[in-house]
Amino acid sequence: MKYIRRHYTEEFKRKVVEDYLTSDLTYVEIVKKYDIAQPCIFYRWKKKFESGKRSDSVLNNPNLEVMGSSKKEKSKEDLQKENERLKKALSEADFKVIAYKKLLENTQKEFGKKVPKK
Repeated sequence: MKYIRRHYTEEFKRKVVEDYLTSDLTYVEIVKKYDIAQPCIFYRWKKKFESGKRSDSVLNNPNLEVMGSSKKEKSKEDLQKENERLKKALSEADFKVIAYKKLLENTQKEFGKKVPKK
C-alpha cells in the first residue's frame, strides 16, 4: 500500500489545537475526530502553539487562561475548566511514561542488554 502524504493548512492546525484546548476531548479522540494521520503530528502542532512559535497562537486568545497567568480570583467554573485541562495534561504525561517504559522493555529484549535508567 502506497503512503500518501497529507498537507494540513495553518487554519486547520489552529482549529484542531483550539478544539483540543477548549473541549473535553482527549488527545486520542482529537486525532481520530480530525482524521490526523499520526498522533505525533498533532502533538507537534500543540507544542508549537504552546511555545509561542506562531504569532496567532491559541495561547494569545484572551478567552483562554494559562495556569498562573491571572492574579484575579478564579470562579468555580474557571477552576473546573483548569482542572479538566490539567487532567488532560496528566493523562498525556501518563501515556508518555507508559510508552517510554514499553520502548525501554522492547529495546532491552531486542538487544539483550539492560539500559541504565537515570
